Amino acid sequence: MSTTYQFPYDSPVRYLPLAYMLPGEVISQYPTLRRLPRSMGALNASPEWAEVILSQQFLNEIMDAVASLVFPHFGFGGWKEHYTGYSPVWRLSYALPLWAKGVERVRGWGVQMLFSLPPNFEIPFFDPADVQAVMKQVVEQTIEEQGWGADAGSGAGNALR
Repeated sequence: MSTTYQFPYDSPVRYLPLAYMLPGEVISQYPTLRRLPRSMGALNASPEWAEVILSQQFLNEIMDAVASLVFPHFGFGGWKEHYTGYSPVWRLSYALPLWAKGVERVRGWGVQMLFSLPPNFEIPFFDPADVQAVMKQVVEQTIEEQGWGADAGSGAGNALR
């Protein structure tokens, strides 16, 4: 019998699968994410980790890391750091709920899958090329689903293709 875990919709717990999907060279740039245990048993063994996952630091780091993975697929030149927080595409790159939902849709890699892993299973670092391919697919599907593509009649939509 499978167990379904429920969390408040706005809980950062739903971003844990994204944290574990980050390639090693990306996760190494973020101290909080880098310290996360690579098994669910170790993560659940200490109340300290629950506090970390619910912290603003965790949320900031996972948003920044995921934004750096999705931004290149919008079709704009340069890095996200070349744009400001006032740029709509920069803001879109930080829309974590879209990317978490997309990764779960494309890969099935969501909270339920994560918590169904055996407690002592060490989650390996994902292959960087595979992560980039998944994020490209997620961005393209999200743009299409939201009607933001070139056919949406917006000049900005063309850059998102």
